[in-house]
Amino acid sequence: MPISANEYFKQRFGCKVYKLALDGGMSCPNRDGTKGSRGCIFCSGTGSGDFAEGRGRSVTEQIEAAKRRVAGKIRDGKYIAYFQSFTNTYAPLPYLEALFTEAISHPEVCALAVATRPDCLPEEVLALLGRLDRIKPVIVELGLQTIHPSTAEFIRRAYPLSDFDRAVDRLSALGLHTVVHVILGLPGETEDMIVQTVDYVGRSGAKGIKLQLLHVLEGTDLAALWRAGQVPTLSLEDYARLLGRCLAVLPEDMVIHRLTGDGAKRDLLAPLWSADKKRVLNYVNRYLSEHENADKQCLSLHSITLQGRTSDACPYISDGKDIAKMYFDSHAHLDDRRFDQDRDAIFEDLKHYGVGLIMNIGCDLKSSLQSIALAHKYPFVYAAVGSHPDDADHVDETLLAMYRQLCTDEKVKAVGEIGLDYHYEDPPREVQLPAFRAQLELAKELGLPVIVHEREAHADGMELIRQFPELTGVFHCYSGALEQAKELVKRGWYIGFTGVVTFKNARKALEVAEWLPLDRILIETDCPYMAPEPHRGRRNDSRYVPLVAAKLAELRGLTPEEMGEITTENAKRLFRIV
Repeated sequence: MPISANEYFKQRFGCKVYKLALDGGMSCPNRDGTKGSRGCIFCSGTGSGDFAEGRGRSVTEQIEAAKRRVAGKIRDGKYIAYFQSFTNTYAPLPYLEALFTEAISHPEVCALAVATRPDCLPEEVLALLGRLDRIKPVIVELGLQTIHPSTAEFIRRAYPLSDFDRAVDRLSALGLHTVVHVILGLPGETEDMIVQTVDYVGRSGAKGIKLQLLHVLEGTDLAALWRAGQVPTLSLEDYARLLGRCLAVLPEDMVIHRLTGDGAKRDLLAPLWSADKKRVLNYVNRYLSEHENADKQCLSLHSITLQGRTSDACPYISDGKDIAKMYFDSHAHLDDRRFDQDRDAIFEDLKHYGVGLIMNIGCDLKSSLQSIALAHKYPFVYAAVGSHPDDADHVDETLLAMYRQLCTDEKVKAVGEIGLDYHYEDPPREVQLPAFRAQLELAKELGLPVIVHEREAHADGMELIRQFPELTGVFHCYSGALEQAKELVKRGWYIGFTGVVTFKNARKALEVAEWLPLDRILIETDCPYMAPEPHRGRRNDSRYVPLVAAKLAELRGLTPEEMGEITTENAKRLFRIV
């Protein structure tokens, strides 16, 4: 089992060590308008520094006041000056240097601890921490909370996982003791997802971890969600069991700096059992003692090494799989302007989801060109070019000639997204039909598969498909009947399923998915639209495609990994990707 912070500090300093929580007078880029104004949804008005000394006093005055507060708890020990509130590297360098130097110069302070965000460690601040570490040990705490991008977005963390990776790498290179803060019980996360985060931290190069129970505190945005019944909290029994699973995946030399945490009792709304810290720790210690052997065996936790780190954000990846090729998002619109602020971060995160291939789809000339550009920027992205039914009134010989030229690009693998959409009939079907036919002719001429959008136009769509028996392709985001799907399969076509299959009203799509031969199924996001549960209503992206695979796998009695491998091979076969 990993070692406790008490053991670690006794070994390092030869005595009991007590942290003195100080307030450096700083803010956070997630509060001052730089990245946000409301902070993370769980963060209190004190910036997670509920027990820190009040700001407005000098560092030395705060240290002396904190010493008096803990005088009854420590005898013949030493202190760590712990800057806890908000983001404690988010200030000008001269200010930080003066602040930290005053703290580390105190004769009874044996080490400096700095809590911060991974995206707030510029090179000059890292250099300062390295210099201070040569005077007295420096501990840096990074607020990670989760590796799962969907959760990170929900809690408003406002930085990608790649920032955390870089921060740990730089701190490790300086030889600093890095501690990572993880919250257990965040809304929407399964136990497996939580354990994946802990496993990732264990492999990250960090030396310590804080396992923090999710507290619902008055005055936070989380409190409003909890009052609306949207935030379940863990029972003590469930939390102890979860801790056992988390500890089982950590390396033996990992230092456990926290096992539960405690919120200010005046603000604590839930879970109320966490207010009795002594009872909680006694229960947890008893549980871990009784279940130690079982927890050590609980290691089938979906952790895959990827360039020295583990899989991120996908609760469906299990040991021994090549996650770089597990999931193929066969229909995405990552060129959409809604990704302009974080597109690169999304592409960086895909490898952690196990999403190894993407077909980015054109809807008009502009998006077709953008899809090709993305395909050349990222080797795992391919492109389709064409005009969506909404763009049908622009389809003429000039545009078709341009598409013909674009299709000579080696990264273009299909004509699409083309088809019929009678939901709004704008442009009218009299315009859509010839545009669809012309692009089917183009695909036939070039020998390329097609990607079909068909909405409330089943009869006309199938009539045109029958006129091109030599063509194959995929009806994406399938909304047709089972009989139509059977005819498409006979003709050698594929059926694409989106996050719609996770919706409660997805009866028709699930009926088709349950019948469909496995070698005819594709999975897709159609992002930024139609995010799967539990993210419905939010912006979708390719990181959610494993959730589609998981739902189809459940339906067909397979593992998500098996469904991922099957649908990847199907998409590669259709688009002729070697």
